[in-house]
Amino acid sequence: MAESMMGLKRSHRCTELGTANIGQDVTVMGWVQKSRNKGGIIFVDLRDRSGILQIIFEESDCGTESFEKAEKLRSEFVVAVTGRVEARSGAVNENLATGAIEVRANSLRILSESETPPFPIEENSKTKEDLRLKYRYLDLRRPDLQRNLKMKSQVMTLTRQYFAEEGFQFIQWFNDDGTSEEEILLAFQNILVKKDWQLVTFNGNSFDIPYLKRHYDLNELTCDIEKYPSLDFYQFLKPFQNLFQMTHGKQKDWEQFLGLNREDKYDGGQLIAVYKDYLMSKDEDLLHNLLLHNEDDLLGMKYLLPLFSYRQIFLEDITLQRIAPANKVFERGNGSIAISCRLPLPLPQPLEVSTPIGELFSDKKDLSILTITLPFVEDVLKHFYKDYHNYYYLPKEERAIHKSVGCYVERQYRRAAKASTCYVKKEGIFLPLPKAQKHFGIQIENYPYEKTFPLYKREYKEPRWFAEFDDVFSEKNTGISVYLRDIIKELLITRMECDL
Repeated sequence: MAESMMGLKRSHRCTELGTANIGQDVTVMGWVQKSRNKGGIIFVDLRDRSGILQIIFEESDCGTESFEKAEKLRSEFVVAVTGRVEARSGAVNENLATGAIEVRANSLRILSESETPPFPIEENSKTKEDLRLKYRYLDLRRPDLQRNLKMKSQVMTLTRQYFAEEGFQFIQWFNDDGTSEEEILLAFQNILVKKDWQLVTFNGNSFDIPYLKRHYDLNELTCDIEKYPSLDFYQFLKPFQNLFQMTHGKQKDWEQFLGLNREDKYDGGQLIAVYKDYLMSKDEDLLHNLLLHNEDDLLGMKYLLPLFSYRQIFLEDITLQRIAPANKVFERGNGSIAISCRLPLPLPQPLEVSTPIGELFSDKKDLSILTITLPFVEDVLKHFYKDYHNYYYLPKEERAIHKSVGCYVERQYRRAAKASTCYVKKEGIFLPLPKAQKHFGIQIENYPYEKTFPLYKREYKEPRWFAEFDDVFSEKNTGISVYLRDIIKELLITRMECDL
């Protein structure tokens, strides 16, 4: 049975206490992380958003009633404890910020009981993601996610402070009586005409801008809103929607992908009914929900900016770090290599891509490091000459030679070369070259590798070109960054096509 706080107030959060507080009477509150009953003494690890603090219950200190309640404590019970801060009687726990102290309880109130959680509420949980998402309200209690939420709050506070100090204004126009649309449109227009703005939207090119244009027309107002350049986050991020297996790719989906959680729980479609209810009732809670959604939409786009770093993979130079053998053996290859490279900026979230033509994953500790696992071919391949009209093919030798030399070969041993027979063979270790293509807004250019080193194929009609390993990673090859970037593009395109 849950107890009332009865006017009890927290004096400190768990990690706000230290050796300087020894001897003080304090009140702390939080969740029970774990409880250890040693018979006449009970140890409880109390957790709040700041960290963990050890509580000691002995019947002589807290009384029979509180001690019996302490015996019932289980993981995730919510409790309030009053007691005195003491130096630890046992060994100091170096892993805790409060490892040098403990609180000897003199009273206990169980504010809320809890069933056994479906997974441990602990840092770096190994629990499957679908279970964590099902019990998201529990998952958010984990210390690492708590730190993320705290960081988000600090960033939001600093951002608002910065905008305020720099003279930025957040302006919301609200049609609170259902009859002020023309007035609002004019107010927005008056701001637009003062400057050459760039509009920043999420799906604005498909919805917001056409919607505004239509309503300017309905109100017989002139506004060339379509002339202003627009940065549409939705269109910019759409190529990656399928890559990260998003069903819709809404703004909230991307925010959740980054670990951001809104106070606002509505989507735009649901707010239509909320707005209609507000016009009828003038309920202040409904008004709060409407304005909160708009504010979170606006500020949320700023928090999506780190997602733009995925685009750097396609636009910026990539620096080769190291090359090493890999254990992976691909179906069509003889082995594989692991190529580590550095991005100009770290990715906001880990990236892991597995395809039949190779794999790609980011370093867990340094998200600016990408590793490409790529198959190599140790075989005899063919280099085809383009100007086959100038060559003879020698069937017995299975090679082509230039006519300036082939003219000295007897006629019965030579024949005019065709495009498919105009080649020489080369034994070596070869790497695949990326295929020129464009898909999902990602384009692989037709880079002129052939001007830098010879290219090879298995057969003439095979679409895939290969290059010798030593040529690709030669110091003379100025196109290493292009090669790495285009291989990454092909892996991403392949993955996105596989998920369709």
